[in-house]
Amino acid sequence: MNRPQSEEATAFEAHKNVPPNWYELSVQTNLLQRFWHSRRIALLERVLLPVKGCALDVGCADGFITSRIADATGATQVVGIDFKEDSIVYARNRYCEREDLSFKVACAQNVPFGDSTFDAVTAIEVLEHVVDPVSVLSEVLRVLKRGGKLYIIVPTESIPFKLIWFAWTRFRGKVWQGTHANKLSVDQLIVELQHLGYTNMETHYFLLGMLVAIICCKR
Repeated sequence: MNRPQSEEATAFEAHKNVPPNWYELSVQTNLLQRFWHSRRIALLERVLLPVKGCALDVGCADGFITSRIADATGATQVVGIDFKEDSIVYARNRYCEREDLSFKVACAQNVPFGDSTFDAVTAIEVLEHVVDPVSVLSEVLRVLKRGGKLYIIVPTESIPFKLIWFAWTRFRGKVWQGTHANKLSVDQLIVELQHLGYTNMETHYFLLGMLVAIICCKR
């Protein structure tokens, strides 16, 4: 497996024990995970606008959420990227019959597509897992078309979230211990988005304020 040649190798190492089909498997076998992810999907279905062209899903993992994004947007093509090669292999096999989905091994700091390629980009609980989230947002800005939408979901680092995350990563979710690589606050994230040139900012808090969806446009 080709490892990223940057500081993101740290994040890569932290995620090495996460099963390639974690999301699909956990929704099937764990009530807490089923509830958590069903709330994320419900919000996405509510806020995602139709996409006439192509969309990019950054940090797609096993493609479970990516497939829901494709369903909700009706995009011609949704491309999922992730640095975990085993997850990409799983996603390709799992969704091989869907012509509107494709998956590629790639780091979010170096998206292998040209400028202004995508009509929409999603990053669902991804930014907290990278060392330098601003570099990811800058790269997303590059590949997003003018007027294209960016949809982000991140934890708010609220007290309820911190307590649940602490307990989760010490019992059933041990494989996620140490995978959060930064503590960028929601306010800081919004400021960084504005500095990069994103506009028309919207925020939607859910799951008792533990997660927030941020929606913005490329100016």
